[in-house]
Amino acid sequence: MEILHKQQGVSKITPLDKLDTDDIESDLKASDIEGVVQTTGIGNRSEIKILNCNTNTWERQYQLDDTSGNVPEDGGGSSSGGSGGSGGTTSNVVCRKATTLHTKPCERASDGCGATIGNGNTITYGTLVNGSPKAGDAYDCKVTQDGDYTERFYYVGSEGNNSILIYYRNMNDQTTYAYDSSNENWHGPRTAYSYLPDTSTWNNPGLIAPGTRAIKAHNGATSTSGGTIESFTYEGKAARFLTSQELVNACSSISTVGSYTIGELDGCIWLMENVGQYETGSGSYGYWLETPLSNDNFGVWFVNDSYRFVSGNNTSSMTNSGVRPVITVLTSNISN
Repeated sequence: MEILHKQQGVSKITPLDKLDTDDIESDLKASDIEGVVQTTGIGNRSEIKILNCNTNTWERQYQLDDTSGNVPEDGGGSSSGGSGGSGGTTSNVVCRKATTLHTKPCERASDGCGATIGNGNTITYGTLVNGSPKAGDAYDCKVTQDGDYTERFYYVGSEGNNSILIYYRNMNDQTTYAYDSSNENWHGPRTAYSYLPDTSTWNNPGLIAPGTRAIKAHNGATSTSGGTIESFTYEGKAARFLTSQELVNACSSISTVGSYTIGELDGCIWLMENVGQYETGSGSYGYWLETPLSNDNFGVWFVNDSYRFVSGNNTSSMTNSGVRPVITVLTSNISN
């Protein structure tokens, strides 16, 4: 902690002066001390509290404006949450509500977007936040510590005090990868996970690293026909894969995975953005989910956007499925 002085309050001292403690203290008045500055934690400068040294109480709080880096003169507020739009948000807000939605023309004639939107019509992805966040609401997130709110994510749901959001596109320009090149589905995404963004790339400290996760099959089973499903460590990664359970909870037009019902994802096309087989008929067919099938030893679920459903895919396939990151942040660190 650093004590700030309005003025030193001590007479000029020469080598001949007697350095008597009482003399110095008598010349230093309590009103000379402005206060003690305290932040809300090591590395967190989003909130500053000022201590009144006369009453020994914390009287004021300040929030840093995330666009200017300055402390507003009127103070007030708290370090969690913040307002959306441009400016005025606190520096610890990771995702703020979008003010516009992504749109693009449908260039798919018979299936994909053409089946429901119509070839040549405009696809609009997601919804604008109105009140509490709901699945499909669009957010612009700051994934790098020194970056800006330039990356589009869609709200998936909540887990305790955390919110889960999915990125608007696959990694590496829609490149497809194997889930696990061993073609065994009980180890987790040993191959595909390496293409998720690293914590050194998406280095915003507000992103909660996925760590080690206990993966389950779509029906809650802890094993497949190949063996017990192992816990998987997303070591060094800032994001993970979406689970089939999260997808079902977020998409009201699908009640379960495995029905292979064409068009079952039409109620949540925000899950389809930037995968070519839905939009244009070129590029990747979809993206991997984290979740394996329980009744075989090689299948994992993925979003199949050409037919707009969730289907199983061979884990070693490198022609169908891409890598789409899912981030976790404190709900208090997204703006509503």
